[in-house]
Order: sequence, then structure tokens, then C-alpha cells
Amino acid sequence: MADPRTYQAVAGSQGPNSKFFPLFIIGHFCFSVSLFITVIEEKQAVCKLEPGYTLTESATDLNCFDSSVAADGDAVGPGDLGFLSCNLDQGSFRQFNETTFSGLGSVFNLFGGSVPAIAMTMQVRIVVCKETCRESECSYGLQWSDSMGEVAFRSPSKALMECGGGNAHTQLPVLVGTHDEHAAGGQVTTEGGVWSLSNMQVHRVPAEYPVTLSDGNATFVQSSIQPPNSIDRSNTKVLESSRLVTCDPASEVLGCLEMTFKKASPSSFRALGQLSEYGQFGDSFTIPQGSFEQHLCGAHHEMSLVMCPGSGDDEASNAKESCSSSATRDDLLNLAWSSSSWEVWLARLCLLAAACAGLTMVLASIGPLSAGLGQMQEQLIENPQVMQGSRVSPEELRALRARLKLEDSMAQGRIISHRPLCIIPIALVCGASCWLIVASLPWLMVRLWYSLALIFIGLCFCCCTCCLCHRRTSPDGEEESSEEA
Repeated sequence: MADPRTYQAVAGSQGPNSKFFPLFIIGHFCFSVSLFITVIEEKQAVCKLEPGYTLTESATDLNCFDSSVAADGDAVGPGDLGFLSCNLDQGSFRQFNETTFSGLGSVFNLFGGSVPAIAMTMQVRIVVCKETCRESECSYGLQWSDSMGEVAFRSPSKALMECGGGNAHTQLPVLVGTHDEHAAGGQVTTEGGVWSLSNMQVHRVPAEYPVTLSDGNATFVQSSIQPPNSIDRSNTKVLESSRLVTCDPASEVLGCLEMTFKKASPSSFRALGQLSEYGQFGDSFTIPQGSFEQHLCGAHHEMSLVMCPGSGDDEASNAKESCSSSATRDDLLNLAWSSSSWEVWLARLCLLAAACAGLTMVLASIGPLSAGLGQMQEQLIENPQVMQGSRVSPEELRALRARLKLEDSMAQGRIISHRPLCIIPIALVCGASCWLIVASLPWLMVRLWYSLALIFIGLCFCCCTCCLCHRRTSPDGEEESSEEA
């Protein structure tokens, strides 16, 4: 067994290079794990996006006025995939008025008549006493809130003095919070009454557009009790044509109420999915997978109906481009994916950065480590006297020399140790190439040209890395002069 002091003597001043070994391990771990996670993330992307591509490619353009015949005249029925783009029948909408929401029945003609819409929401806010504490000191003030506020305070007497009371209101004319009302399932139809929206589809239509309120009381008198026991035209006031309040803005006190309303009254309806019956889409459905996708993602993939209600004439300025009259099936699919696409790309950028950072650490540590081992070899070969007095046999010495035949590693060590700035471009280009090639693998059998394009870019990056390394070194492994470079 070789004497440990022998290795210490041989290493000479290269002992400190051992501190680069943890850097090498960490870099190798980051690089490997980032590539492994990339494969998993891209597999999930394939399993999510591929059924959508299948849906857009297989869906039939449906007829707005005949649910059994497609736009091209072919027969369609339950189970078929289809794309529908039709105008909605405004006469089929639910008629909303002040009696729709509990507590507003006495506010006559609040909306100036009835409001035709698919859905309407009422947002009720109340002025509460807000407690703000820093360490042992607490302050209190009035603030609009969507909830009833805190009941227990650290200093009730101070809250009473600064707010005029507490938040323990026992009776409210309307409940604080958000209240939703929708049309019944099957009530809303397209023009001609052929296609209808199910109950779940009606509830998916967002109420986003303010409702204009009618000011029917020019002699508003603020109630001395807030909130009032009941609200009607005599103790409420319309502000900015959209807010119904029980207090004048200049006289707001604890318990004042504010009510605002929003509606959903789209002019058109677009849907991409599977027919559950004649004239109606299913809320969710499954898409059979191909042979490769079955091994990768399973035999079936469940999807929800992709739908987009188009905006009405009075809401055109707020309409999304994907919901415009020219929206295609691809627009709907992009709309369904847009909520999570940024998360996918953020994860990809993080994994790419981790791969490049890991490779940078590996390359940065190889130079000092290999240079140290190279000098150990040179000392064993050129200075055999360092072995005098040790218990190393000639056979062990020959084995040790054989293990330290690291001419190539020595050359690489000299490259990186002499010119450390070349690590960054080499690591970036090489890391990006490895990541692109690995990321393209799950897409190989699903999107062939997409995958081949990524592989080609990755190979180009590899060639750039080779050229970069070649320009940094001469044929014998030594660094080129600045003139040759």
C-alpha cells in the first residue's frame, strides 16, 4: 500500500486545486438534473398540446342553422369534433332587473328597465374600521372592504374613538361580497335556436362589463343609521352611472354600502370541442391518442370545451382579439393555452440557464484539476527522487504513472487556466446545444419537423463550440498566439 505522504510529496503545490472538486460535482449535478427535468417538462407539454393540435386538425366546421349537417354538407352527430362560430340570439338572454338580487326590490327602475344578459354579478362593499398595528401601537381608520372586517380589536376604546364604532353589524339589507346570477342551462341559443349553451357553459361566460344604472332620485337623504335596515330610492344615490351608494362621498361613515354591477352580453359564440348531442357541445371530452402518444401520455386525453363568447357592440372596445368575429379555431386554442404558456416558457428558460451554469462550473473546475494531476505526472516522471524513502514499490509506481497519463487533460487544463474567459462562451453554446437536443426528443414522433429543427440548431451550436475550442488552441494543444487567433 502506498504511503499517503508520497502522494502529498508528489502533489507539491497542487493540493489547493482539490477545492475545485466540489465545484465539479455541483456543476455535473446541475447539468444532469436540468436535462432530466427538461425531458419531463417537454413530455408534459407534448401530452397537453398534442390533443389540442389533433382537435384543431380534426374538427369540422359546423352549420349555425342545422346541427346535423356540417358547413360542407357532411353529416355530423354526437361524438364528432367540431368548430362553431355563430351569432347569439339576444332574445334568448335572461332579463335582469332590481328584483334579481336580494335586497334591491325597493330600488325601482335601477337599470332603467331590464338588462338582457347571460350573466350578471353584484359586488357589495362596506366601510369598515381597519386596524393597523406596529409592535404595540395600533391605529384605526375607515376603509372600503369586500368583507365585514375584524370584530375583535386590540384597543376597542381607541377603535370606537377613531372609527365611531366597531364592525359587528347584525343586520344588513344586502350581503357583502360578490353575488352571481346566470341564465338557465339551455336557455341561451344561437340565432335560429339550433345551438344552445349548457348550464356549465353559461357559468363559464364571464361578467366583465359595467352596467349603467338609472338615477331615479334627485333628492337623496342619507340615512342616520348605516348600514340602513333596508335600501330604496330614498336612501340610495347613483354615482358615476355605475355605483349605487347609501352615503354621500363627503359624508362616509362606518357601515356605508356600495353596490356595482357587471354583465355578460356577448353577441357571438365560438366553441371548439365534441358534440354531446345535436345542438350542444359537451363540457368535457376525451381524444384518442396515437400509438406513440399512448406510450408517452396514455390511451386518452381529457379536454374541456374551448369556448369564447364574442363581445357585443357596446363592448367592442374591450373585446379580445381572440374573441373577435374573425377568430379561428387556432385563436381559440391559443386562448385556452395562453394562461399557462408563460409558465412553460419560464420553466424552459430556467432549465436552460441551469444547464449552462452547470456546464460552466464543470469546465471551470476541469482546468485546475487536470493541471494539478498533470503536474503530479510530470513530477513522477521527471523527479523520481521524490519517491526516495517511501514505501512505494516499482510496480505501484508504474501503475500510478499509468493512471496519470493525462496529456489531453493537461492540454485542456492549460487552455482553461490560461484563458478563463473562454469558459463562458463555450459553456453557453455547448449547454444550449445539449439542452435543445434533449428538449426535442419528446417531440420527435409527434412534431417531426419541429423536433428536427431543434436538433439541427443544437448540432449547429455544437459545431460552433468545436470551432471556438479550435481557435483557442494550436494543433499540439498549446494556446495560439494572439496574431494567429
